[in-house]
Amino acid sequence: RSRLFTIAAVNGQCPAGGCALALCCDYRILTSDGSIGLNESRIGIPVPTNWARLFCRIAGKGKGELLLLTGEMLRADLARELGLVHDIVSTQEGGCVVSRAEDVMRKILQTSYGIGIGGELTKSSLRQSFSLRWESEAYDEARRTWEITGDPTVRKTIREYARKLSKM
Repeated sequence: RSRLFTIAAVNGQCPAGGCALALCCDYRILTSDGSIGLNESRIGIPVPTNWARLFCRIAGKGKGELLLLTGEMLRADLARELGLVHDIVSTQEGGCVVSRAEDVMRKILQTSYGIGIGGELTKSSLRQSFSLRWESEAYDEARRTWEITGDPTVRKTIREYARKLSKM
């Protein structure tokens, strides 16, 4: 529930928790060679409930649910079409996501975020009920997730998948 305008500057792959964190931001930038998604189902674990709600809220219920069930990681162009990212920085042209994020923030500071409380109040009214629900369910959701990811077979699958992603 940050009152500040937040930007996710993602360089490369953004699976699972990284994706959820990025989706919580107000503006998301991804490199052209990157991908983003909640891919938990690919490794045999459920997507945390509130991550799934957030994903579907942004990508749309029908498309979001299908992507959650398949665990697909989305290329930058498709992610932008679905609203998961707002901007793509070309790695072939030497683009830098941090520089782009700084440019975006300079523009934002010239709006109501920089000159008054209009942006903060608008953000609060758009997200408050969603945020409060997430907060009220966070403990139980974390407990369920730890129970599942504590299983040795699941941990082995996660390690193997992480190794695969690191080679991309």
